[in-house]
Amino acid sequence: MDIIDPLRPKTVPLSAETILWFEFLLDPELLTSHLKKTTPNPQPLELIEKFLTIFPDVPTEACSTTPPDGDKESTKSIEEILGRKQVALKILTLKVASFLKWNLDVIENLNLQKQIQLLDDLCTITSGTLVSLPLTNDEVKIGPQGSRGAFEFALLIYHRWTLRVYKIFKEALLKNKATFGLNPPATSTDPISLRDEMFATAMDPIPQDSINYLLNICQNPEAIAVLTYDSLIPLNSTSEYTSQNFRFIKFISKCEIKTQIHFDLCKFFLYINSNALARQHAIECRDNLRILKTEYESRGEKPEDFLLCNVPESELEGCLLACGVSDVKHGLLQRMNEEIVHQRYMSILEILERDNLEMEIPFVHRKILELDIEEALKVGQVNVTKDIEASILALNTIRCLVDEENCYQTTDFMQKYNYSVENLKVFLECTAKILGSGCSQRSRERIGQYYRSLLMKMDIVSEVRALNLLPEDELTSIEKMKMSSQYPFPQISIQTDWKMCDLNHHRLEVGNLKRQLINSNASDVKKLCKKLAPIKDYDDRRRPREPRELWEVNPSWSIPIPLQSVLKSLQRGFLKDFAYITLGKAKELTNRKDYGSAIALLNTLKTETQRSDLANTSTVAKMGKLISWEILLVQICQCLNDWPRKHPESAAIGLKCKQCILSLQNGDTAIPRTEILEYSIAMLLNLSDWASLILPEKRSPTLELSSALAGAAMDIEKGKPSRICREAWEIVLPMFSATPGNKRNMSRDSPTLAVNNFSSFFNKLREPFIVSIIMSLLARILNIIKDDTNVEISCDYMFLWPTSIANTGAYNMRTISETLSHLLDQNLKFYPQNISWIKLKADLDYLNGNNEAAMKGYVNALISGTEYCTLHLQKPLIDDAMVRRMIKCSTNLGCHMQATVLCQFLDEIDYSLAFKCISEKSATFTDAIDTYYSCIWDVTILEFIINLHAKKNEHTRKLQVISYMSQLELNANNNEEIKREAANNRKMKFLRALAKQYMLQEM
Repeated sequence: MDIIDPLRPKTVPLSAETILWFEFLLDPELLTSHLKKTTPNPQPLELIEKFLTIFPDVPTEACSTTPPDGDKESTKSIEEILGRKQVALKILTLKVASFLKWNLDVIENLNLQKQIQLLDDLCTITSGTLVSLPLTNDEVKIGPQGSRGAFEFALLIYHRWTLRVYKIFKEALLKNKATFGLNPPATSTDPISLRDEMFATAMDPIPQDSINYLLNICQNPEAIAVLTYDSLIPLNSTSEYTSQNFRFIKFISKCEIKTQIHFDLCKFFLYINSNALARQHAIECRDNLRILKTEYESRGEKPEDFLLCNVPESELEGCLLACGVSDVKHGLLQRMNEEIVHQRYMSILEILERDNLEMEIPFVHRKILELDIEEALKVGQVNVTKDIEASILALNTIRCLVDEENCYQTTDFMQKYNYSVENLKVFLECTAKILGSGCSQRSRERIGQYYRSLLMKMDIVSEVRALNLLPEDELTSIEKMKMSSQYPFPQISIQTDWKMCDLNHHRLEVGNLKRQLINSNASDVKKLCKKLAPIKDYDDRRRPREPRELWEVNPSWSIPIPLQSVLKSLQRGFLKDFAYITLGKAKELTNRKDYGSAIALLNTLKTETQRSDLANTSTVAKMGKLISWEILLVQICQCLNDWPRKHPESAAIGLKCKQCILSLQNGDTAIPRTEILEYSIAMLLNLSDWASLILPEKRSPTLELSSALAGAAMDIEKGKPSRICREAWEIVLPMFSATPGNKRNMSRDSPTLAVNNFSSFFNKLREPFIVSIIMSLLARILNIIKDDTNVEISCDYMFLWPTSIANTGAYNMRTISETLSHLLDQNLKFYPQNISWIKLKADLDYLNGNNEAAMKGYVNALISGTEYCTLHLQKPLIDDAMVRRMIKCSTNLGCHMQATVLCQFLDEIDYSLAFKCISEKSATFTDAIDTYYSCIWDVTILEFIINLHAKKNEHTRKLQVISYMSQLELNANNNEEIKREAANNRKMKFLRALAKQYMLQEM
């Protein structure tokens, strides 16, 4: 007797609502109640997949033998051949598909093999005989259990599905071709797994049999039967044979089936770029859909009640737009763009006149049109005249007048044409049209205001009176004023010498001094502060309050918080005001990169703190020390801004940076700010002063990181390449952790050193050696996380870092990639000829899938490394890994002939890959095929091209290639030096062609 362990976990009982698949087989009525649920579980599509998975779609072993008598074979029922259980499952599958109204959009979510199996079952059950797909031209015989009408419906579904699946085969074929020979993955699975390879051949060429069949149905006047849910009778325990009740088949109107067929054909022809046929079927589908809706509405039904038709109106509208026959009313912006694209400009004035009322087109588009017309006139474009330019400018001026929400400014029409009477007629005509079109009263007022100003400059009273825009009395008064020889302007309006009144007033005097203070230089600031320091400034004498501080006159004056705390402890007076204003102005000048003026201001303030009467004060002494650190910050910023030009006082600045770090280590009372400390550390790294950063006690996280980097640099200089630098690795790696809890505490001011702080510190570095070490660290992390040798990036000093990470999934790869890319962009500005960095940037773009950017980077590296194509290509500038990546990028960009030429750059030419690239047809216009024949020096490749042209009967192109191959330097009997020189010349010619395409494409 077995002893039951009470601690053994027991099986979880199934829910009462759970239905197993065999329950549908035992009780077919259960399927109907299940499908009618609001949210059935499992879903209908899951049921179909489950039913098709239970039994393979092959005859059972018991029925696989063929009887000797052929007549007896034809009289066998489907149940005797396949088995009753399998036939029952097929019928249940078809019932679920009929519940979905045979919607191929839904059925296509199944695996392709399951779709084929479902259509095979449909043809078998409806014909009463075994049917194997794909169907041949031979007619299928209908068995005693089948129905001709039901089988015709199965053929309709099959041929519609054939058009849809054609796209899947073609896309899979293109995908397989794209990956041919280009470093295929070690384990790759075919995205299409077919039960029968005959399907692959049936889809290529175009399935014309299916197209003809569907077109014949549209022309056949007979009605079409639809297999409904009730017409499929499932097997039960008492029935021996399938007895489908085909009397429940419903016949649909010819209009419905034509709507669906024309829609399928339209999508198919759009895919194969047969636009004329697609347009024809799109129009037929649209017309039949309108008739179909009318038929159903007459019976009180809606489009949701369609028995078979499933044509989304939004998708049909997209097809109509693609064919250029859409009924959608185009907006004014689209109509204007069409006029611009076709350069007709026939209806452009009408569009702009209407837009002045509706204000639909954004004004920026109208302004661009105005500038385009002006440029077209300058180059002498035929279909652009001076009248069109004047009319467009006049209409744009009116649009600015009537549109109150317009934030753009257009050129004033009359001002541009210098208020000439000849062009006034155009503006008056445009004004009359908008006034006669029923514009709003507010628009009339705004236009009238413009004409008031225009009347003061031109004698156009009679023209404005004809517009009926301004009151008659106003026009009369203006006319009288124009007729008088002199208009008596007030004296104040014609005064030109405006002088300020007496400055003895206290508030005016203070305001004048403050105005001077904002724009004064270093020497004047001190004088103005001495004048303003004893003056108390109130906003209102009648409502006195605490006097405002002097530095509040300019809100842009701001100083760091450590300096603010020191200044607040000073008494109100000259020194406090002078210090705050000087520090604020110095920071403002530093941001404007006026470093000389900023240093002069700070030196003036430092001199003031060293006065004998103030030097003994502890607060003033501390402030003087802090000002010295601020001067150092400005000097470092100036050095970094002038880099790589060496600063004349770089040695003295480096000594001050050491003192800055030592003040932090010694715990002085006036320690530098975090920003100044980071700049000082970065400056020492830029000056290659590694020893000054190797300290026993590191009180700053930035100092800890820089000390680790300096140690790695010293190890390389001392010739210790085998030592792994784990200090910097363990500091930088946690910064990119996706889990916030794993990030290391690296900042005194914040709990974690964020990635932006990381980038901010390294953006201050300029020395190529230390920058290369940082880039190698990020590249190593990226390679380990990506873990793909095909896209692995390489650079100098990769040996410094570990080769594994414990949990690669816990790090943000995108952040690492963006940080490395930012560092590369930042430092390539200072060293644009650093080939190692250029190749690293190209490898990073290749890893991210930016083929064009990667190709541009590789070409840039080759151009720079060959001194602009004056030196021959040699290792290590180019290697096989780089060439294969260039081939991959060229193939992805559709430049197959470029990839063919690049195959010759390999140490051993990959002929299979080269021949594959030659055979490809480019889908873009970037691959000038014939032009690159002169860059090929391998005779085998040239012979293959000649043979290919001969097969295509391209005689002229074949002779062209023969002329290249017959050149003397490509003779096989030449010595190696001549062959090498011929190859090098063609390499340089090809490299210059790539440079023109990828590096000069924006010029």
